[in-house]
Amino acid sequence: GGFGGTCRYIKKRHFSFNIDCYDLSKENCEINIKKNFESDLEIGVYNMSIENLCVRNYYYDCIISEDVLIHIEDKNNIFKEINRVLLRYGFFIMSDIVLTNNSDFDIKEVCDRINIKSIYNEDDYREIGRKYNLECVNCLTYKEHMLNHYKYIKILSEKYLEKTEDYNKIISGINNWIKHIELNNITWKIFIFKKI
Repeated sequence: GGFGGTCRYIKKRHFSFNIDCYDLSKENCEINIKKNFESDLEIGVYNMSIENLCVRNYYYDCIISEDVLIHIEDKNNIFKEINRVLLRYGFFIMSDIVLTNNSDFDIKEVCDRINIKSIYNEDDYREIGRKYNLECVNCLTYKEHMLNHYKYIKILSEKYLEKTEDYNKIISGINNWIKHIELNNITWKIFIFKKI
């Protein structure tokens, strides 16, 4: 979901595709609808969670989720719903921040920044995928992209945020993420699942 950039990118190149976009934020959906209108693109926009999609069974050929699952504690509901709405041999492509195999560190430092309790690792996602007939056929790691992203976020935050107590908390949280990316405790991965 978000502002729908990925959906517009795909739609502009494959105009015949029917594309729907889901997001929990009403504001994001409104921005998405406006941008679609300005681009003269027909894309369905729905203000709802991917945990409960408004379509019949076996409806989509492909589902893309960008950095959403880290914010959802019970990921079973997501994978169960993906399995319900995805056609056989369809694809579920998702990106997420994951733990690496270096588990000997204070995960609370990472979780506190975005107010979550836990983070999955690659094996966790592969296992839950298998549980719902989704086989992980590829997994790509983009550690350097993640590191560059958060270093840039830090620069912007230092430049534009007012120096308040919140500012100190934000910068501290970003520093923790940069530290744990550099220590190879967390990374960013793209998973490609195929429904079997």
